Amino acid sequence: MPADVVDVSGIAFSCVVDQRTDLERAALLWAHCLLDLENLRPEQIFIHTVEPDLDVLPALRQLGVNIVEIPRFGDGKHCNKLAQPTSPVDFGAELLVMCDCDIAPTGRLAPELAKAASTARAGDPRYALGKTVDFCNPPLAVLEELMRAFDIGDPRPLSHDTLGRGPMPRGYFNGGLIGLPAAKRHEFGAVWQDWATRLLSSNAAMRILGAFSWHIDQISFYFALRELGFDPHLLDERFNFPIHAPYPATALEGVTKPFAIHYHNNIDRYGFLGLSGIRPVDLEVSKVNALITSRGLGVDSSREDGRSFDDWQTMEADFSMTSKNAPLLRKLLAAAGVEKAESVLDVRCSSAHHFEGLSVKRLRCYDPREAQISLAARRDVDGEFLQDIPGKEEGAELVLCLDYTGFAESLPSGSNAAELLGDLAGERLLVLGEPQNDLRRWQRGSEFADVASDLAKSGKFADLIELGQFAGRSAYIAISKRLAPSRVNADLFRTPEAKLYRYLDQSSHDASGPAEAPLAIGTHILKRLPELLDGLRAGVSRGQDTDTLALALQLRGCGLERLEEVPEDDGQDTQGPGQSIEGFDYLVISTSVQNQSPGQDMLTSLLQRLRPGGTLFLVCATAKRSNTLKAPGFYDTGSHQELVAILAGLGMMEVASALLPLSFDEPADLILIEAQRVQGHAPLLRMRHSVDTPKARRHRTPEFLKRFERAIRHRIKRKGRRK
Repeated sequence: MPADVVDVSGIAFSCVVDQRTDLERAALLWAHCLLDLENLRPEQIFIHTVEPDLDVLPALRQLGVNIVEIPRFGDGKHCNKLAQPTSPVDFGAELLVMCDCDIAPTGRLAPELAKAASTARAGDPRYALGKTVDFCNPPLAVLEELMRAFDIGDPRPLSHDTLGRGPMPRGYFNGGLIGLPAAKRHEFGAVWQDWATRLLSSNAAMRILGAFSWHIDQISFYFALRELGFDPHLLDERFNFPIHAPYPATALEGVTKPFAIHYHNNIDRYGFLGLSGIRPVDLEVSKVNALITSRGLGVDSSREDGRSFDDWQTMEADFSMTSKNAPLLRKLLAAAGVEKAESVLDVRCSSAHHFEGLSVKRLRCYDPREAQISLAARRDVDGEFLQDIPGKEEGAELVLCLDYTGFAESLPSGSNAAELLGDLAGERLLVLGEPQNDLRRWQRGSEFADVASDLAKSGKFADLIELGQFAGRSAYIAISKRLAPSRVNADLFRTPEAKLYRYLDQSSHDASGPAEAPLAIGTHILKRLPELLDGLRAGVSRGQDTDTLALALQLRGCGLERLEEVPEDDGQDTQGPGQSIEGFDYLVISTSVQNQSPGQDMLTSLLQRLRPGGTLFLVCATAKRSNTLKAPGFYDTGSHQELVAILAGLGMMEVASALLPLSFDEPADLILIEAQRVQGHAPLLRMRHSVDTPKARRHRTPEFLKRFERAIRHRIKRKGRRK
């Protein structure tokens, strides 16, 4: 066997299926993934069933996998999986991997599990493999109370759940995929079943758990792990990647291709896995969906849910990124002016879900894929839908290409795609393409589908404005050269942020150009923020100078709340109308040239909603070419340094500040203070800002300069004495 090939013959995979159509379908897909993608032998796959006459069993038997009948256990639903370790069959393996049916291995799961088991076995032969739960279900406080009630002890050491990042005991595993040494399965299974039975029959346990009682299968697994002293070997998210809930935005950069996808209820009516919006994950989702197509596992949605597996039909091997991301795409389309354009053309419309709810004057949609254009034609969308690629004479004021890679692949080359888009775009083009760092995954022979490069080489566009990242793809507005030069003005604003701000301001307010103050504020803040803000929240103060900034944040995927004036504290809730109680990752408070400065109560209240580590952008008007605040009533401060010291007292550490000089036609200049909320570092804050206090100003002269001044005075005195 080659050195780089891992022996997976010692692994057995098992799942439990009962009489639910979605579980039956999931079990068949699970088996196909193991056979076709993981290249396992049928004798390594075990399907345990509590129903001997399930519709799916004939299809599974044809695959040659093992079908094992077992009795129901515990609650007869979630706890049926506890029968697997004590199964009457001989698994003939060293490692038993127990899975939920809705796990889709993607081709590298078995060898990576073999490596993880080898590492765990070297440390302790009594081990368990698993990934910590997605969410704190139940919360740690509830689990601690339950453990006290059963005299189990303290839940530490702690880990954290993978999506909410809350504290959870180490070894409290998600039940979607768990591994045990096959030699220890009977011993562990007996204790696991005993704990589940004790919890299910205990009124105290049911009272403590409440709505979390349906997690008894994974709670009892953790209790058995502790009682037997098995070593929990933690698997990372790649082994059990969830796509049913948003992934933490702060960890997105570290996401790589998963070994197994846990799709839960993220499956469409045709039987295909839904998308996560994370490009590396969705590449693996598309692989599984292609398997569904090749094996004829698609679903005929015209039939009832109770259909047998003989009624499944093969669907086209493709998937749409527009349905999963339709709400975000509608914001993108609105920013591109889709409802203001006299005519709109979508060259690869997919399911056209993104057009629902929008009012488009004249819409034409093209897609060469029969299944996608058929879906689009059934939408509640007023437009023409054609299964074709448009000719260059069929242009429109606004052209949309939401899948540049797919569009380019339907033509001889990327350059052909860019030239055709240039011919079609009467004024502007909105296009989504693969980001630069993903190009190696989409190589076509010796050519890359690089949207920015292709559009620039076509010579048909006057400017290219990068909007941000959408569903893992780069979004651009390309301005056609057909526009009069006065409407393009590409050379006036050279930075990407300034060009974006200029375009959004024009398209949002029909203005001839942005005012100087909003442009200075918005572009500077955009430079300080990451391009991808999915899953983060921002609070932005109301005002004309922040309207365009709010739209730019939304286009980067940031959840937004427009902040109202907060009334003075009267002992009641100080939430403004329509405001939520969720915390913010970013706060933008503009007190610029024309706006009234916020009061102390407003700023203090808003800072309480800023999460630890969150960032405040505070814009203040200053006297011309000075850092003296123009509104001295604000916190009774008169300078930037005093304001920073006061913010420090509120737990805010200054990160950066910038004086933004405006023209002398404006009544004031601006200063932008960027501060980060910290906790438990009061001495550090005092040290960081002590130089800004009035008392510290008397000691600002450097020591070397003091010594130089003293030497000069002594020399002058000596000369005077000689005279």
